[in-house]
Amino acid sequence: MILKLDLSKAFDKLSWIYIQKMLIAFGFSPMWVRWILSLISSTFFSILVNGIPSHPFSPSRGIRQGDPLLPFLFVLMEEGLGRHINQALLSQQIKGLSIHNSPAITHQQFVDENMLFGYPYVPEASMYKSLLNDFAEASGTSINKARSEIFFFHTPPIVQRAITQIMGFSIDSLPSKYLGAPLIDLGLKHTSWRLFLEKLEHCLNLWTHKSLNIASRLVLIKAMLQAMSLYLFSIHAA
Repeated sequence: MILKLDLSKAFDKLSWIYIQKMLIAFGFSPMWVRWILSLISSTFFSILVNGIPSHPFSPSRGIRQGDPLLPFLFVLMEEGLGRHINQALLSQQIKGLSIHNSPAITHQQFVDENMLFGYPYVPEASMYKSLLNDFAEASGTSINKARSEIFFFHTPPIVQRAITQIMGFSIDSLPSKYLGAPLIDLGLKHTSWRLFLEKLEHCLNLWTHKSLNIASRLVLIKAMLQAMSLYLFSIHAA
């Protein structure tokens, strides 16, 4: 089974205490930790009420989207979940997913995009739920169950129902999308690139209204088409 997670307002809910403890755990010096926390905690907000700004107030958690530090900090924070899962694998609390006697795969993370892999049986699902609850309690984030999904492969329906009741996720089937690329269970076909072609066509329709001459549009189209296609090919080649 594959669990595709969606974190609910992950950047807004991230605990500053968790950030501090993770930075210390990764060996950052106290001075660096103070600098980073001062940058995070210097944020303040003001709400417009009938066009009049309220008195400024400061948040107690979260990191600002658009902040250059955000991707690096969030990768470090997500590493806490990854290492928690690895520890469970080493202690044989979970099996992970092993194909043709290869080393077990348990998770894949890219910033706030998380996918967990496991053997489809109830104890494994219960342990994954416990691991996610631990991470949510420590980091201040939460799993958006309404937008998280489970993909089952060769799993009896009765087991599927039991696992979905434990996790609270909906069952989905491939093809799906991950990191902007099609996630499929068979070889690439023409239909696999439908979303890519539709996205490119949408971009082309928007560019026709730009004040660019034919040569400039051609350069733009070539650059975008090459970048988008190379990105998809690099993912599937890996």
